[in-house]
Amino acid sequence: MISISALMFSIALAVIGFLYNRKLKKSGLLGNILVSFSVGMTFIFGGLTVELPFHKMVIFFSLIAALIDLGEEIAADAMDIKGDLLINSNSIAIKYGKETALKISGLIFFFVVLLTSIPFLLKWFS
Repeated sequence: MISISALMFSIALAVIGFLYNRKLKKSGLLGNILVSFSVGMTFIFGGLTVELPFHKMVIFFSLIAALIDLGEEIAADAMDIKGDLLINSNSIAIKYGKETALKISGLIFFFVVLLTSIPFLLKWFS
């Protein structure tokens, strides 16, 4: 009801979700990235509804949301190694160990904290 673009965008994200659930959940990092991408796309969808999907702040907050979710996805995999082994997942935690996965997750969160200063440094807000 919003627009054809919003409908097509929603369909594309639904296809990504379907592929993740059917084929890519076990893929490890690729699956984590697809979920995180979908989370970030909520901001793009919001921008699309007001005809500003590529506005710098929309893109920026989409990136922040996706990175936060990616860090969470990797950390969650580190906490669920037993369950992931049951489904033959190829997670970072299984491939390289829980500690490595948590370090990668921590680095992503650290990078997010650094990124959050950009709008203020560039004076995007009053």
